[in-house]
Amino acid sequence: MLMPTGQAQRPVQAPAHLAGYSVECMLKALILSIVPQAQEAELLGMFRGARAHDYEWLLHLYVEKGGARMPRLSYHTLPVSTPGRRTCGMSLGQ
Repeated sequence: MLMPTGQAQRPVQAPAHLAGYSVECMLKALILSIVPQAQEAELLGMFRGARAHDYEWLLHLYVEKGGARMPRLSYHTLPVSTPGRRTCGMSLGQ
């Protein structure tokens, strides 16, 4: 999988990148699903630039538009590990 940086990435980074992108797309779909159709074009315009990739901003926007509040979790809250592999959240140097 090619990554945005154009550099070779370690195999563990591609799935993590794809998972993050999936969450981002899901949040955007949730936001679009709760607003009137007349507001969709305006929201799509907001999904540009660096903040459109910011999970906190997307969660805030979801709640602002009428979505349910979600618990604040970080990847450190629920560690996921597989025997012989790094725990999520560990740096590549560990």
